[in-house]
Amino acid sequence: MDDDALIQALMSGRLSMAGLDTLDREPVQKDHPLLSQPAIADRLLFTPHIGGITASSFRRGYAMIWENLERLSDGKPLLRVVNRPKSLF
Repeated sequence: MDDDALIQALMSGRLSMAGLDTLDREPVQKDHPLLSQPAIADRLLFTPHIGGITASSFRRGYAMIWENLERLSDGKPLLRVVNRPKSLF
């Protein structure tokens, strides 16, 4: 995401609003450019990454976590691993 382009689009009226669950620099600092723009503050909506998760997707996600914990305790390979350190698995 390009913060400067988003600010310009909101300031010029090319974009009326923006809803974001992440920013280009995280963790977000108090001096982040999008947080210090009073002219567009009422047209920005920030949610945490989990903001769009439904109850059913939350349950499915935790079911996958528990499944992997059981597999780990049984000595089985984990499922859906994003990065697998060679030293651990």
